[in-house]
Amino acid sequence: MSGGGNAPFAGGAAPRRDPAANESVSMKYDRPEGWQDAPLSASRGGITLNYAAAFKVGEPGRQVDITVSEFPATGNEMLRMNVNRWRQQVGLPPASDAGIADSLESISLANQEAKYIELVPESDGTDMILGAIAEAKGRTWFFKLIGDRATAERERQHFREFVQSARFE
Repeated sequence: MSGGGNAPFAGGAAPRRDPAANESVSMKYDRPEGWQDAPLSASRGGITLNYAAAFKVGEPGRQVDITVSEFPATGNEMLRMNVNRWRQQVGLPPASDAGIADSLESISLANQEAKYIELVPESDGTDMILGAIAEAKGRTWFFKLIGDRATAERERQHFREFVQSARFE
């Protein structure tokens, strides 16, 4: 797999450490109507991912999955790696740092700012991703909606409202 940068554990510059990263952080949010709970962990490629929140919405075959993941805050490298991974998941090529910066929109959360992105392939009938990234309390929080394009477009406003309702305590 090609791509930029070392993973935080692969050497290179040490990730930023924030003393707050060791504190217990909870996320509170307002769940949109119709969103159903989904499992808070998933295995992918031999790795188990644990989510701070997970939901699904839509009918079988036209469903989207919504997840919130948290990691120690590592700044722009983590943002770039995740946005390019998300791009790959919907068949888009990697983007440069400038291309990523141009595609991000600042949005306000309840007590934080986040970067919001929409990844929509040109071909119809493909999945799309809506995402947001926020740094709060020494952690980086990744909000992601992925799945059926028509359902994602229908849930776009609900997703934005969900992200904007997030509060970190």
